[in-house]
Order: sequence, then structure tokens, then C-alpha cells
Amino acid sequence: MAQNTASPDRGNNGDQKTELVDWYDLNRVRNDLDGDYVLKNNLDETTDGYQKLVAQPANGWEPIGEPKPAFTGTFDGNGSIISDLVIDRENEDDVGLFGGSGGEISNVTLANADVTGSKNVGGLVGFNSGTVSDSSASGAVDGSKIVGGLVGDNHGTIENTETSDDVDGSKAVGGLVGLNNTGDISSVRANGDVTGSKAVGGLVGFNSGTVSDSSASGDVTGSSRVGGLVGLNLGGTVSNAEAGGAVDGSEVVGGLVGDNEGTVSESSASGAVDGSDTVGGLVGSNCSDGTVSDSSTSSDVNGSDGVGGLVGFNNGDVSTVKSTGDVDGSKHVGGLVGLNNTGDISSVRANGDVTGSENVGGLVGRNEATVTDASGTGTVTGSAHVGALVGSNDGTIEGYCYVTITTSQPEDISD
Repeated sequence: MAQNTASPDRGNNGDQKTELVDWYDLNRVRNDLDGDYVLKNNLDETTDGYQKLVAQPANGWEPIGEPKPAFTGTFDGNGSIISDLVIDRENEDDVGLFGGSGGEISNVTLANADVTGSKNVGGLVGFNSGTVSDSSASGAVDGSKIVGGLVGDNHGTIENTETSDDVDGSKAVGGLVGLNNTGDISSVRANGDVTGSKAVGGLVGFNSGTVSDSSASGDVTGSSRVGGLVGLNLGGTVSNAEAGGAVDGSEVVGGLVGDNEGTVSESSASGAVDGSDTVGGLVGSNCSDGTVSDSSTSSDVNGSDGVGGLVGFNNGDVSTVKSTGDVDGSKHVGGLVGLNNTGDISSVRANGDVTGSENVGGLVGRNEATVTDASGTGTVTGSAHVGALVGSNDGTIEGYCYVTITTSQPEDISD
């Protein structure tokens, strides 16, 4: 079958763009990584070049560019759909339609993609230090480390994008991005299910950048540092974000963020949260450098030790927050915080029922720091050290604290 030759097209601004009409044209992008391109047709398994470049090679499509040399031009998908992309490179890094990009990629739609790699794996881009905007991806993405539905490793800007990929990996696994390494992510959404081991998030696995005006709705499953939106937030910022999927992990599990060592504000979570140790409806562990403010959760939470309606274990600052879900655990169980170790909690409210065994409180299971201006309603049930406000307290409770909570624990019966 004849191969079409990519042809130049002059846009309104006078800049020359090369038109791409089939897989052969798309493949030639790798020959000029600094070029400007526009996709003029939908590409799928019936389009010229698919058999030779995608279906027949044992490893499927060869990603365009690497981190060095990366694609540094512009690629305009023009609203066209790229369907049936197959990449099977389980022992290779920097895997995606583009392996590495420091350029501008926009208006690209990937449908029914099947992408497999090792490290830095994404449906659209493996390693991004440029801009990805107004794009979407659906299908399945599998890898080992730093795996995302759209981008594996992001050092650049991602905005106005959406994914519905199911994503599977080990460490730093996210529905949209595996690792957001000082990058900016805004106005994005991830809808697929995410499965991994450590640092697993519905949107971003590991975040040290900025995530804003974003959401995730898929179910998230992992082992440690597992969150409905972000698995590990290390020095990063999460704002105006929400997560709605169910979250299931072992330790350090949160409805929005698993482990927070940064800033979370104006955000919410609503999916059920299940774990073992350090489990929270919004944040699993809020560390000494962590701040949680102006946020809420309606998640029902189930765990064992350090279980809270909002935060499981707190060493940081928690203020102006509300929890309305029910909480069920064993030790250090609170309607708002399971164990407040060295943190400050202020202007908070908990409205759910709390059930546990030891150190069970309507607001805080065990408090070793400061609680100020707190209120709550609900029923608290436990066996030992059970309180309407705090189960056990070695810290400070001050300001206006008001609860309308019913407590229940077995009577001490002795001979």
C-alpha cells in the first residue's frame, strides 16, 4: 500500500506545520524532534502503516523521543483520535506514544491504548518536561515504577486533561501521572482504577509539585501510602481537589492523600476507605511538615490502629475541617483524628458514629498535643478509654469545645 508523504501546512500565524495523515507520517516525527506537527486524520488499526509500525513488531509502537533527545517541537492532535495503540516494552523505560517530551503536546485523544513498560510509563508521554494540554487517554497502562495513565514522570505542565485508563504498577502509580516531580497539574480528571504497591493515587502516585482544580473517581488499591487522589504528597501542594473512589490499602491510607508532608487545602473525599494502620477519611498520615485546612470528607473509614474520620495519625496542623463519615477501628480511633501525636487541631467538626476498642473518641482517639475549638455529634462505642470528645488525653484541650455525643462502653464487673 502506498505511503503518504507528510505535507506542510501554513497556519494563521504564518508558522509552518507538517500535516500527519497516517501512521507512517506519525512515525516520521522522530526524524525531526524539533518540528511543528498537526494531525489531520483519525488513526486506528485500519489506517495505513498500522500493521507495519504497530501490529507486526513484537514490541508494538516505538515511542517517539527519549528524555535525551526529547521531542521539543509542537504536536497538535487537532481533535483527531489515535486508537488501538499497542506498546509492549516491559523491560524498557520512558514508554508512551512519546517516550520523552520537552515540547508542547495538545488536543490529543488516545482511545483503547494498551501500553506496557518498566519505568516512566504513560499512555501519551513517558517523561514530560514540556506542556501537555487539552488531551485524553483511555485503555490500560502497565509498568513497574512511575506509571501514569497519561504521563509517567512529569516535570512540566499538564492542564485540561482527562484519563479513563486502568493503571497497574508497583511504586509511584497514578491514574493520570505516576510522579509529579515539581510539575504543575491543573484542571484534570482521572476516572480509571489504579493498582500498585507504594505511593499509589487515583490521580498522582507521588507528588512534589502542584495539583489544583482536579479530581479522581476510580478505585485505588495498594499497600502503603495509598490515596484516592495522591499516594504521597512530599512537599507538594494539593488544592481545590476531590476524590470519590473507594480506597483500599494496608498502612498510611487516605481518602484523598495517603501520606501528607505538604499542603492540602479546600479539598474533599467521599469514597469508602479501608486499611489497617494509619487510616483516614481524608489523609492517612499528616506529618510534621503537613498542613490540612478548609477541607472535608464524608468517607466511611475502617481500620485497626490509628483510624480517623479525617486523619489517622497527625503530627502537623489540621484546621477548619469537617468529617461526616462513620469510623470503625480497634485502637486509637477518632471521629476526626485517630492519634494526635504532636500536631495542632483547631476549628474542627466530626458528625459520624465511632466504634473501636481502646482509646476511642468522638473527635480524637488519643490526644498528646493540642485541640482547640472542636465540636461533634454522633455515637461513640468502645471498651476502654472512651470519650465523647477524646478517648484519652495527655495533651491540651482549649477554646470552645462542644459535643452532643452518646458514649457506650462495658461496665467494669468485679467480684
